[in-house]
Amino acid sequence: MLARFAGLIAVCVFVVPASADTPKKGATLVSAEGKLAVGGGSAGSGAAIVAGTGINAGEDAHAELDLGDARIAVAPQTVFHVFGSPAPKGSKKLVVSDSTLTSGVVRVSTSKATTINTPAGKVLLDAATDAKLHVDKGVTRVSVHKGSAKLGGVGIAEGFGLRVGKGKPAKLPDAPVWTAMPKSKLTTKGEVPAEVKAVLGGVATVWHVQVAMNATFTEFLTDAQLEAKTTTLVFEQKLTPGRYWVRISAIDAVGLEGPWSAVAPTEIISAKP
Repeated sequence: MLARFAGLIAVCVFVVPASADTPKKGATLVSAEGKLAVGGGSAGSGAAIVAGTGINAGEDAHAELDLGDARIAVAPQTVFHVFGSPAPKGSKKLVVSDSTLTSGVVRVSTSKATTINTPAGKVLLDAATDAKLHVDKGVTRVSVHKGSAKLGGVGIAEGFGLRVGKGKPAKLPDAPVWTAMPKSKLTTKGEVPAEVKAVLGGVATVWHVQVAMNATFTEFLTDAQLEAKTTTLVFEQKLTPGRYWVRISAIDAVGLEGPWSAVAPTEIISAKP
């Protein structure tokens, strides 16, 4: 079960399509946790996801998909179709095309050029591109952390982002910098939680905070957003004994998100009470 910071729950997903003229072989569900609906049912790690399958991630759901040409991380409250689009109302026909992001946040890592359908149109992602797509109430945002993308004929270079309807691409926020990292080891008595403190420097409207139980960030304890009322964030969360990894990114006033901070590992060690 995910613990949370006070604030908004982050919504994340990574979706990647294949070319429309080649057969769609589907995807593999590499990992899954929480309430994840796959084609109306459920599926576990290692399951094959056929082309056109709809995926709906619930409030506490996270998953990772391998689509061959890309790796995709799926987080809470996201709806998308793998290599397909929702069928027209009243139709039973499967519409197979590029992947479609209906709502949520998409973090894409491509090895080949790919296309993702959104309510604002097709987002074209070049090969070797890492990007985040965010669809909220029909509004599409694209943040390019590596490589390049194009939406509606507008090119988006590395380090820039675009909110559709808000002018030209804008520079993304810088990655936050730890000015005081969490202690690498903390000792507690028994199962008593430990208070982990760190200080972060940077400029943001919202901080996106992730705490994971593995270094690859596929097993989450916390995935949340916090208002950034000052340029310095004091990170505090009580954790039970174990190993944890923390990273934070900055989101600006129009919802564009910059790259992750350095990962801060910490270990809570239980001593005899």
